[in-house]
Amino acid sequence: MEYAIWNTLHDGSIESIESIDGVIPGDMHVRVRIAYLCEQLPTAADHVVVHLRGCRQFEYRPFEGPAVADLSDIADAHVEVLSAEEVDGTVSIACVGGCLQLAYDRVGLSLPEGRTISQTELEAAADRYWTEWEVNAKRARG
Repeated sequence: MEYAIWNTLHDGSIESIESIDGVIPGDMHVRVRIAYLCEQLPTAADHVVVHLRGCRQFEYRPFEGPAVADLSDIADAHVEVLSAEEVDGTVSIACVGGCLQLAYDRVGLSLPEGRTISQTELEAAADRYWTEWEVNAKRARG
């Protein structure tokens, strides 16, 4: 199962989750606010849209309290993405305060304007950001 996209969206926060079919399983659009990365992409927006095709599971498991399956409740929590890995056929996304458990057939990414972004383009944007960040950090240290 593809999960690299979630690692590249490190420090992004989930702002909204829309079930296209109205139910799970189905297709989902997840808006991830990640302003620093968007500055490196051809958009004026501060977020990207992750498209999950054939999503069978979308659940947030906070470190404290019960699991949350209601999509609007998960979005209202503004869950912040840290890293992801595949565990037993699901994508386990480590977040500040808990973990997201997702299962889907395919994942893609687009800008809010509709332009599709490949994983390669996303990683290149992240590389540009972190290279610039490193140069600025060295400059600030003197």
